[in-house]
Amino acid sequence: MTFKTVRLDNSSYRRGVVLGLTMAEIMLLLVFCLLLGFAALTARDRDRITKLAQERDAARSSVMEESALKQLVADLRNIAGNKDQVSDAWETLVRSRDAMQRLEQAGISVDNAIHSARAITAFAKAGLESGDPDELVRDVKLARQIKGALNDRNLSIPSPTEMASAVQNAANGKGEHDWPPIVNLSEADGFFFKVGSAQPNPDFVKSIHSSIAPRLIDYIKEYNVDIVEVIGHTDEQPMAPRPSNLDGALLTVLASRSDISTAMPADNAGLGLARAVAVMQILKGDSRLAGTTILPFSGGQLIQPGDRLTAGSGGDVKERRRIEIRLRRSNPMPDVSGHAIAASSPAAPQDATKGNVKAGNPAAPPLAETRAETAASLVPAHQIASAQPAPPLPESLVGRATVIDGDTISIGDQRIRLFGIDAPEAQQTCVDGKGQDYPCGRSAALALNEFLSAARPTRCDRKGIDRYGRIVASCYRASGEDIASWLVRSGFALDWQLYSHGLYAKEQQSARTNRAGLWQGQFTLPWEWRASGR
Repeated sequence: MTFKTVRLDNSSYRRGVVLGLTMAEIMLLLVFCLLLGFAALTARDRDRITKLAQERDAARSSVMEESALKQLVADLRNIAGNKDQVSDAWETLVRSRDAMQRLEQAGISVDNAIHSARAITAFAKAGLESGDPDELVRDVKLARQIKGALNDRNLSIPSPTEMASAVQNAANGKGEHDWPPIVNLSEADGFFFKVGSAQPNPDFVKSIHSSIAPRLIDYIKEYNVDIVEVIGHTDEQPMAPRPSNLDGALLTVLASRSDISTAMPADNAGLGLARAVAVMQILKGDSRLAGTTILPFSGGQLIQPGDRLTAGSGGDVKERRRIEIRLRRSNPMPDVSGHAIAASSPAAPQDATKGNVKAGNPAAPPLAETRAETAASLVPAHQIASAQPAPPLPESLVGRATVIDGDTISIGDQRIRLFGIDAPEAQQTCVDGKGQDYPCGRSAALALNEFLSAARPTRCDRKGIDRYGRIVASCYRASGEDIASWLVRSGFALDWQLYSHGLYAKEQQSARTNRAGLWQGQFTLPWEWRASGR
């Protein structure tokens, strides 16, 4: 091969390479152009899709707006058909705006007004609306001042109605110095005591509970009083000479340790006081008068009806033998620090051991303390006011016994109720084996006195205290015999199972079998006889 031939071959090769490269470039250019065209088509399609989506959303919004518009049109048509509703709604908006503006002008925010709405509603319900706020403020200040003054005196706060009634009473002359009527209970009107005694008769006691106590309750409420003064008056008939035991007896009566029948006055002044104490005890036993202070006084024979001092005219005058009941308000008692102390009524004693209930003598709480102030009292009231609590009672008492009735005795100044039995009352009558009435209560007392006299002294072992302050005890003669057992076995008393739990059941069966005492005829059980009010 020649050199020229090689050169030709090389040239052809170069031309082929160039041509190949050129073709490759052309192909790449075509591909690029295709890509540009595809991209242009893609962009145009994307814009079209976006536009279609926007058109779709617009169409949806248009449909919704059309639906809402249709609903609005329907609502407007309904409202247009009810012009009053539109007017009311508009007026409500206007009033609300005006109210908010007035609140802002008064310096009250809407939040504060909402917070105070409850108080405003309460005022409205109570009828305390006022066109003048200053007047309402004055009313509230006045009420607070009155409440503070009442609290300073330890007085209860009255209701608005009670306060208005008090003001009206004051306007009508029923005020600080308008006194309640005096309640007069004279023998001339049927209120009797036993002659020379402080013991009221049963009808007197019934009248006190049925008519006198309700009158006092009405006066207490009407005149706002809390003190009841009971004043005993007598005529000028002299009493038979005898020693007086009032200094000690009245204190035991006031402490409910003895009955008023044990009081023995020696003159009319003492008799008047003893009778006042008797009525006081009856009133204090009425639960309707709980919380009321009741004080006894004596006018003796010095004061005639009509508040006139006697000129010394004696004689039997029923109108002068009377009980006067006066009512007043208590005076605040300062303590050592100078503060006022409200007077209080003593509490009723606890019923430690159930005891006998005497007819016509309701249970009465002991008088713990009294403060007497009156010029009409002839007996020093400090003797009553200084009463101190009784000293502790001994477990056993030994001494000469005095018979009070068929189931009650006394040793010294202590009254003793025999435990577990019940004898007929002193006034009780029974029917004997021949069908004749006889004083079975008195017979039981006489039999007991004879039994005790045969063997002295008497010993009593205390079991408790009954509602009247009496010792309840089992008692024995000097011979050691159980007194209660003898009374039941002899038929003068009954086994009171409510308290004895059958302690003397055998003795009672023996008396019944032998037809002893009460069992020889007919009788009413003592507790039933008392319950009948006889």
